[in-house]
Amino acid sequence: MIPGYNSITQAFLGTLFTWALTAVGSGLVFVFRSGQRKILDGSLGFAAGVMTAASYWSLLDPAIEMAQSSGFYGANGQWAFVPVAIGFALGSLFVYTADIFIPHTADSPTSIALAFDTEPKRLKDGDISAQEIQEQSGQQKDASLETSGIEGLAVGVGFGAIGKSKSATFESARNLALGIGIQNFPEGLAVSLPLRGAGLSTLKCFW
Repeated sequence: MIPGYNSITQAFLGTLFTWALTAVGSGLVFVFRSGQRKILDGSLGFAAGVMTAASYWSLLDPAIEMAQSSGFYGANGQWAFVPVAIGFALGSLFVYTADIFIPHTADSPTSIALAFDTEPKRLKDGDISAQEIQEQSGQQKDASLETSGIEGLAVGVGFGAIGKSKSATFESARNLALGIGIQNFPEGLAVSLPLRGAGLSTLKCFW
């Protein structure tokens, strides 16, 4: 994400940045106790807001502007929203289909993450074993890996579209990568904290 480099290098740097923030989020397991759910709740809500804003201003808005300037969607570009809406629907369908056909996403990663504050008590009471908690967190890691591919695609599209329209600028692509990175920050925390609650060592939870 340094001005002057080609789009491939920019996409690589942007993806590397999002990975680094995931690692930083996971590293907070060295700071926070496993029962501090309010921290995770607040960070997930913040990440959702950032990602929603970034997806519109860095992807949807430039896409609509590019469609309008192409001249293919009405004299005044009044139908420019059609290809964007179709792409949005196909992307949503892809994620939904992946959740259905990939076994490890059978349990919602969000529900696993938000349930982490109950796991130490369930572990103590014998309602759940440490192995089961590790398996659940492993499912979340796999689901996070799946979404990372989609996020990498979004970063690549953002940098590849630079210069194609007035809205498709280096700044908008950079902001998209920043938004995805911020969204990944609590995702790393959501993976490491449940493992800590299961009694694993802090270092193992981080890796």
